[in-house]
Amino acid sequence: MASRIFLSILLSVTLPGVQVYSQEIINVTFSITDEGGRGIEGATVRINSHNGIPVYRTGSEGKVEIRIQEKGFIVYQVSAAGYKLEKVIQPFDKDYPQISVQLVKAPNVWGENQDSQGEGNVTDTTISIIGRVVNSREKGIAGAGVNLMIRETFLQMETNQIGWFRFDLPKSLIRQAEDINLIIEHQDGSQIQRHLSVHQRILDNSLVNWSLITIPSPVRLVSWKEYLARHPAITSGGGGGINFRKGYSIELINIPSQIRTGRPHPDDKANRPYHILPDDVPDSYLIAANRVEMTLPDKYGVNVGVLNFKGFLSLGLRFLPELVKFEIINDNQLYETTYRKDYIKPGIPGKAFIYYNVKTAGPGVNISIPLSATLPVFSFGKEYQNTFRIVAGTSLFPSAVRLEAEKGWERFGELEVDRENPIGEIGKIKESEWFAGFDMDGTRLQAGLQFGLVVSQLKSSLPILLQDEKKTSFLAQFRIAYLFNHQKFNP
Repeated sequence: MASRIFLSILLSVTLPGVQVYSQEIINVTFSITDEGGRGIEGATVRINSHNGIPVYRTGSEGKVEIRIQEKGFIVYQVSAAGYKLEKVIQPFDKDYPQISVQLVKAPNVWGENQDSQGEGNVTDTTISIIGRVVNSREKGIAGAGVNLMIRETFLQMETNQIGWFRFDLPKSLIRQAEDINLIIEHQDGSQIQRHLSVHQRILDNSLVNWSLITIPSPVRLVSWKEYLARHPAITSGGGGGINFRKGYSIELINIPSQIRTGRPHPDDKANRPYHILPDDVPDSYLIAANRVEMTLPDKYGVNVGVLNFKGFLSLGLRFLPELVKFEIINDNQLYETTYRKDYIKPGIPGKAFIYYNVKTAGPGVNISIPLSATLPVFSFGKEYQNTFRIVAGTSLFPSAVRLEAEKGWERFGELEVDRENPIGEIGKIKESEWFAGFDMDGTRLQAGLQFGLVVSQLKSSLPILLQDEKKTSFLAQFRIAYLFNHQKFNP
């Protein structure tokens, strides 16, 4: 059965006149063998560098090729499960593309397939070091790497199927040591260390028992104690974010006759009294079309602040500009066929037109206050200070699109508003929003993404109606806030 090897670079030195770092990439082959020169499959090779500690494993012949940028003489500390510690000073450049390490057997260790009560190789001259690696729910973790360092001996093994490990070592080795260091490595890359002072333990018996060693999960369900401790009663913050609302089309119906009724232009009435239709006949100056179609454009809002209540409720502040002033008559073809009327008598040369128009009242700015409730789901990160939350909410003081109407004349290709008979605002399209999504709540930052619907309804004192009683459109928003008085939980 192939043994596992642990290779670690613990110290690097620069000899005078030798360039240790270089931009040149060197392919270095590590060859790990036993005393008989046989390659060991599955050996672990660690390169200690400024980029961290990359991990590599040897193949079936005990070899692994690693791309390295360093040159010069490096001090390697080489160790392996069941082997004594070796220190190697090895040239490290393109003229020496291979590093060979041969290790000498160390005391035997307990087989990883034995259970926690197995006898192993305990004798009158040995002491067993035993322990169990568990997760945060105290369930044994199989296959966790256990690295033991005592004096110049380094041993490595993996926990068995229920999380136990056991090392059998000579009593003389332990009695001469001042301490024992244990490094536990989980398969997800997390690592914890334990330190035991030998002088604090009675070693006349044959067992040194480590208590449960817990490897915390990188993600866990929310601890309400920690979550509440991190959130004061009220937390304020400033930030930003974009609220996007998709434009939509509406059709206003039942436009009242007072909006659709015009009057002849004063100049026409004075200069062409016999050419125009009589103003005592209502239909002469009533535009027949009483339905208005219009498309409201896409809109973007800006989120500028947030107020949190114990981490469960949030109030925001949003500015939603109405930058576009939309007028129906911009659609000339539609305007010509529906929203204007010629009031010159038939057979008389020339034309004169009255018109009416419905438009948005922009530009302007709507201020709304998004209200959202949050449900914490799981925590992650260092000390679990980050929380993934589900968010759902609506908006207080919904934004509104103000609608105005005007009427007047078209003269010589230009419009002239009838200032003596103004109409002004005829109603508002109230835009209520409902959204849901998620956010990440940290010690200082909150950021999230939500999607939802905008439900539009017409509010008017006139008998004007929407063709569809309610009109819906899509919204999406990204929000980020820096919290001024968020507290960090210290377990």
